[in-house]
Amino acid sequence: MEIKKCSNCGSFTTSADSLCDVCAKQLKYNTTLLNNYFESNVNFGSISAIASATGVSPSVVQNYMIENNYLEVPTNATDAYYGNLPY
Repeated sequence: MEIKKCSNCGSFTTSADSLCDVCAKQLKYNTTLLNNYFESNVNFGSISAIASATGVSPSVVQNYMIENNYLEVPTNATDAYYGNLPY
């Protein structure tokens, strides 16, 4: 059995995933909240507005939106640094 650190909180875990059980449950819960929010709200505002409405942290909302193609990610660090974002 391999012991490793959770990529989110840093606690030790023996899980096959990169997250400990607590963080995995929280991620699943946050994902469910965000799925329900986006199903109910076709037009949505800023990340902070979504975070306020759902209770999910803005960084989790942003990651969710990137993973589900609601936001585009800059192709390189220079674009992000100089604000040359594609949106």
